[in-house]
Order: sequence, then structure tokens, then C-alpha cells
Amino acid sequence: MFLLRAALVLGGLALLTCLMMAILTGQRAYLRWAGRVFLVVLLLVLVVLGMRFGGRLMGIAGF
Repeated sequence: MFLLRAALVLGGLALLTCLMMAILTGQRAYLRWAGRVFLVVLLLVLVVLGMRFGGRLMGIAGF
């Protein structure tokens, strides 16, 4: 869980940095990078939650 929290904090900082750079410079490339960072963090969270609770869900569903 420590690695997940660290990744969320770093991803959040990167997202804020990209959004601030997009506002300050007016370049849309930073918005694309912000979207990519958001998707990577979201994917990481979903993978970790799937690893934590996937077995329980599969046991309940009867697989």
C-alpha cells in the first residue's frame, strides 16, 4: 500500500504541474501530458485494487 500511496502522490503532483504549465504557458501539449499522467495513475490504482479484491470477487462469483 505504501507504493500505491507514493505513486498517487507523485502522480498527483505531476498532474498539478502539467495543469499549471498549461495555464501559465498556454500550450496544449501540457494538457495532453496531464491526461496521460491521469490515465497511468488510474490504471495503477485499478490494477492494485484488482489484485487486492479480485480473488474475493472471483470466489463470490464461483469461478
